[in-house]
Amino acid sequence: MNKVSIRKTMVDKRDSLDSDLRNKFSGKIKNKILSNIFYKEAKSIFCFIGFGSEVNTIGIIEGALRDGKQVYVPRVRNKEMKVIRIDSLDNLKPGVFGILEPEDGEELNEDCDLILMPGVAFTKEGKRLGYGGGYYDKYLAQYNSNTLKIAIAYSIQVIDFIPTESYDKTVDYIVTEDFTYKCHE
Repeated sequence: MNKVSIRKTMVDKRDSLDSDLRNKFSGKIKNKILSNIFYKEAKSIFCFIGFGSEVNTIGIIEGALRDGKQVYVPRVRNKEMKVIRIDSLDNLKPGVFGILEPEDGEELNEDCDLILMPGVAFTKEGKRLGYGGGYYDKYLAQYNSNTLKIAIAYSIQVIDFIPTESYDKTVDYIVTEDFTYKCHE
């Protein structure tokens, strides 16, 4: 299968999950993230804001703000993703793709301790298939590869094979409602 057909298949699978089940799974994933040693040790966290049938990350973001962490979320302008600090969820508005994002704020111009990433599909080896815009691959190419990258997804999004290009970035861990995969030894 090519990337386009994998994307369609996986988004359809994710969309077919009952909303109550997605909420239950999102809660399990939130609890796993907030109790994780990597989260506890992180001072700064960059987290995507779940959209549509993606894992709902609002609870993770609320927990990080409550725990006094520096929290950053993505904002897209002119086909470029910036990472903006937020102090609350109050100033988030629907952006380019209808995804909640900050209207303004301090931009992250250095490495942060932890990146919580979205995606359409992943392999246990850490390969990631995004939505095709290259936003995260471009962003990650700018920063230190030592920043811990954790994908947040439902178990149905973990598959055996994803075709990759040289510019595709991998993740270090995948956290689902059922499993946590360490992708690299």
